[in-house]
Amino acid sequence: MGGGAGRHLILRICAAVWGIAIAIAAAPLISRPAPPGQIPGPATTFGIDARAPFWFIALLVAIPLLMPWITSALLRPLLEAGTRRWARNCAAISMLVPIWFVTITQDILWVIVPAALVLIVCIASRRLRADFSLHDAILLPTVLTTFFALIDLLPVGIDKLLILATAIVLTVRLLIVLIHREALPASCFAL
Repeated sequence: MGGGAGRHLILRICAAVWGIAIAIAAAPLISRPAPPGQIPGPATTFGIDARAPFWFIALLVAIPLLMPWITSALLRPLLEAGTRRWARNCAAISMLVPIWFVTITQDILWVIVPAALVLIVCIASRRLRADFSLHDAILLPTVLTTFFALIDLLPVGIDKLLILATAIVLTVRLLIVLIHREALPASCFAL
């Protein structure tokens, strides 16, 4: 990420994208059956309230415009001078993942809660020296292994399991940093 203004802009754009995901996930909540006496038209043919598309577009415009403002106080600590780059990048990515998620499942809780939790963790540990490097490429097969284990353990959709597996591995990776060792933190994941 670039300088202070560039970092701020990137985080605000990511917050707006998160707002788009929230609006898309909220679409089933505003969809209602067609009321009796609704004027004939495409909405009546599909059996939905003709006002639902209007409210969806209103949400799709309003929430992405409001999210940068709503999250500005929350994201402000990530713009401080002592904040590590990994914390800012992780926060930005956590706000982008929900747009992928809503293309699969429109579950508003899974769009809001995981991203919000990751933001809280990033802000709380923003000064932690995590020492991420190319050696952390080992985390990719570790995420896949954890993902496959979770498939056997939990009766949840694979989209949710992938988010869970990634969160588990990154949490363990950050906690390993707190154990003072000679080896690189990423080498703890190698067999």
